[in-house]
Amino acid sequence: MLSNPPASSFQPHPLATQKPFLSLSLLVPWILGGMCLLVPLIYWFDAYDPRGWGDYATSWMNSFTENVVIILCASLFVFPICWVVTKRVIDSIALTLGQQALIFAGYFYLDQTADHFPESADGILSISGLVILFNAVGFLFFFIGLGIVYRVTKTFHYQLRPLTIPADLLDQRLISLARLMGLVCIVFIAEPMILTHSIPLLASEDTLSREDLIADSSSRALFQAAGAFLPFIVAILAVGMVRKPSRIFGWDGIIVGLMLLLQLLTASRLPIAIAVAVMLSAVTMHLKLPRWLLVISFMAYLSLFTLLSGFTSLLRLNPHALENGDWLANSVQEAYLGDNIIDLRDGSWVFSKWDFEPLMGRTYLGGALAMVPSGIFPEKKQFHLGMTGVRIVGIPEEEHFGLRITFFGEAFLNFGWAGVIVLGTLIGALYAVILRQIHLVAQPGTQSCLYRSITLLILLQCLLPLGNTSDGFILWAQVGLLFLMWLVVVYPLRRRLSTLTPSQSFPAHENEPRTSGA
Repeated sequence: MLSNPPASSFQPHPLATQKPFLSLSLLVPWILGGMCLLVPLIYWFDAYDPRGWGDYATSWMNSFTENVVIILCASLFVFPICWVVTKRVIDSIALTLGQQALIFAGYFYLDQTADHFPESADGILSISGLVILFNAVGFLFFFIGLGIVYRVTKTFHYQLRPLTIPADLLDQRLISLARLMGLVCIVFIAEPMILTHSIPLLASEDTLSREDLIADSSSRALFQAAGAFLPFIVAILAVGMVRKPSRIFGWDGIIVGLMLLLQLLTASRLPIAIAVAVMLSAVTMHLKLPRWLLVISFMAYLSLFTLLSGFTSLLRLNPHALENGDWLANSVQEAYLGDNIIDLRDGSWVFSKWDFEPLMGRTYLGGALAMVPSGIFPEKKQFHLGMTGVRIVGIPEEEHFGLRITFFGEAFLNFGWAGVIVLGTLIGALYAVILRQIHLVAQPGTQSCLYRSITLLILLQCLLPLGNTSDGFILWAQVGLLFLMWLVVVYPLRRRLSTLTPSQSFPAHENEPRTSGA
């Protein structure tokens, strides 16, 4: 599948010596300098310790918290869709923020979802105001960091680093790699279901069925790696099918269809949600769509996210609810009232049981060492964020995969308000650099390069585990994917380039204008 390109060479493009170039390394000295200044101040003022900041218990649905929820949800929805419409490209962080808006809208259903745990319902409702507040503060600093750094990159005219290898050769090898990896991932996803004779989506007890699915440590690692790779393989092949529609009915369409179907059957829906987000991002970076269609696509994604959550739950738990004409309304209701869009409820549950002793980075260490075998780092499971939440609320670890405690919940759990502010600013600044690069890639006159687009989208996803280190394994799997792409796609072409004589050159692609299509 990974055929070698025609023998040719490359002459550096005139812009190859132009500076300044835009990359995440621009922020390294600022981050290090900021940490050297902030850490002593945080310890000096005890800003890491949430215990000294008063009583957080409030009444549920008080006017202040309700207004904060409305402003938070509106900001997480309006700001991303504004830059999507302005730049005419959908990025996966915009869709992720839209998902967060849906999660915090769950505040208005909290009284009903808290009833799932009657003995903890009062605590969940009384502490929910705190969870809303520190997330609102975190996203405030997120947008401040995003806006300032993005503005700086525009003011100082930072540019994309020019391609040193023709885009068509990069993309040819990347699509071939995606096909091969797609076939491997199909095996990794299907194998646990075959060995356990269990399909979690169709099982009445999906949690137990999913536990059986990944009970073996070796198959669990391969299964999780396949889930981490799936979104980007789907996106690569989807762009290939947009460029050449006949591929829809060939191997590319079969591979994408099988991967999504098998992943759906595992009842693990997050990789599918990420796949749709990354696919939308990749396609709009290569295909100039009308603004109205971008808005519809943005809304459709969030609707699908909500609908799929509730629909699959009803399909598993109450299929008769899908037989009447109200199946759509029932699916949306189930998304909020069932165990689906429940980050806010679970976060409030954890913080209502917490002793407010800061963890001082323990879960971040667990996420950073997620790829280390348990035999070398036996504390890995103890440091895991999701299982930390399970232990705090006092339920047996074997009965739950782990609790998600909202986007900035881990930062507050470890370092109080200081962690929330620092994490929000840091992630905002990092996203600003990548977002600016995505907008430059998608602007008219820039040559379409799928390899560069997918690399940027992987970097976006790599930053998400900073908000939830339960996905630390996924982070390292994505870093591994970046290395594999470089090793299989870029490295052989660079070696070819190094063997060429000065009289030879790759075909000149860099100056070709970006077309309105793919």
